[in-house]
Formats: sequence, C-alpha cells, structure tokens
Amino acid sequence: MYIRYAEEWIIAVNGSYSETKNILVKVTILLKELGLTVSPTKTKITNTYKENAMFLGTNISHSKAINYNLHRKGILKINSGFLILNAPMDRIYKQLIEAGLMSNHRGISINSWLSLETRQIITLANSIIRVYENYYSFALNKGKLCSYIYYVIKDVVLRTLAHKFSLNSRAQVIKKFGPEISLYDHNKRDVNNKPTLITKLYKPRLNIWKFKPYTVNTNIQALYTSDLSLAKLDKLACVDRDVVATTKSKRKPSIQRQKSITTVPKNTAPTQK
Repeated sequence: MYIRYAEEWIIAVNGSYSETKNILVKVTILLKELGLTVSPTKTKITNTYKENAMFLGTNISHSKAINYNLHRKGILKINSGFLILNAPMDRIYKQLIEAGLMSNHRGISINSWLSLETRQIITLANSIIRVYENYYSFALNKGKLCSYIYYVIKDVVLRTLAHKFSLNSRAQVIKKFGPEISLYDHNKRDVNNKPTLITKLYKPRLNIWKFKPYTVNTNIQALYTSDLSLAKLDKLACVDRDVVATTKSKRKPSIQRQKSITTVPKNTAPTQK
C-alpha cells in the first residue's frame, strides 16, 4: 500500500525485512531517474509490531492486544494485529515548550498577550485547542491529548489574565471570570435579564468513537501568533484604498466662501471735492 501527501510518502509492506529493503532500493532508483532524491535521514524501515512509524505527525503501529476465541478444540489465543493511529505526545510536549506555552507541564503567562483584550486572549487560546482537537480527531488517544491540551492552555489563560489584571493568584481569575473562563456583556441582556455571553474558553469533546463527528473552526497559525485583531473578531470587512480614493474624488466640491463686496446705498449723496 502506497500513500503520499505532498512530498511525504509511506509504503506499507506485508513481508520480510529483505523484501522491504529491495522495494526501497527500487523506489530510490526510480526517483533518481525522475530527478528526485530520497533523504537518507528521513527515510526509515520500521517494524510497526515493535516500534512506531511516524507519518504526517501521527504514530502508526500494530495493536498488541490479544483476543481469546472459544473453539471446539479449546480456547484459541489470537493476536488481533490491527493498525493503531496515535498522537505523538512527546512530540506535542516539545512543540508546546518551543512555542513558549508550557514549562514542566505547566502553562506560562504570555507577555505578548498582555496588551490584548480579554476576548482576544480567550479566542487565541481556543484556536490552539481546536487545532489539536481537529487534526487528531481520528487518534485513539484523542481523549488523553485533548484533556492535556485543555489543561495546559487553560493554565496559560489563567496565568496571563492574572498578570494582565494584577491579580495575586489563578483562583482570583476564576472568581472574576468563572471556572469556565467566560466573558459576558452586562450592557446587553436576554429575555431573562441575564448578561449576554461574548466568549468563553473552549472545552473539547472527548468522543473518540466517531470520525470527525462535528465541524470545528481552526486557525493553525494561532499556535505561533501573538496577536488577533478586533476587526477579525468582529468580522469587519477590509476597505480598498482605491475605492476610497475614487469615492472622495466624486464628491461635490465644497462651496467657497463669498467675497464681501462694499456697496454704496442709493440715497447717499456723493462726496464733494
């Protein structure tokens, strides 16, 4: 079986190590004739029954679970051997640390977010959570991954808001915004006279039995960005400068101020020399 995405590819072989090595040699020769080179550092032959094969940020391995079936000759021990797709937790830990979001499995206050409004901070945090939830929606360990991401990003938001509002602890932030870190507009109220919800920290669903059971909005760049404009949050349209210039040129010219003219009344006699 051959799978390719952009320049990344993987070949699954149901055979011995020598057969797999011969296939790799043939692929290398074929790509060389096409003017392409196989990277020796990124190309690897892996026995998925013993270790994970990494492809597109996902660990691929064979299950080691053992099933027992009742047979007329007795109980048979069968290794299921089906494929397992898991999110690489060690790699994700490293990614969060390099992005400046985590240290020693705890969130870090992000200084570049301090100048932003509260809803901007929560929206950026939600983007990070949704990215991981959507990308690894098929993973077997999705529940573990989403729980961990939510714990770390929530800690990031609590520490950042505590820093922003000069609060002494994360408990004071929870007291101010609630346990779900919700932001309300008290000037706008519903029928029951309750304040309108502006935004709140997104909590991922832990349903792992369906493949992409729901649609989420993603913003992959949010993991490395430090700003999210209010115009994007309010969904304001951009204005073209050429259109504005054309509109200004079509405006009617302003009425000039009339010059004052000195007139002599009719009844006034002329001055004598």
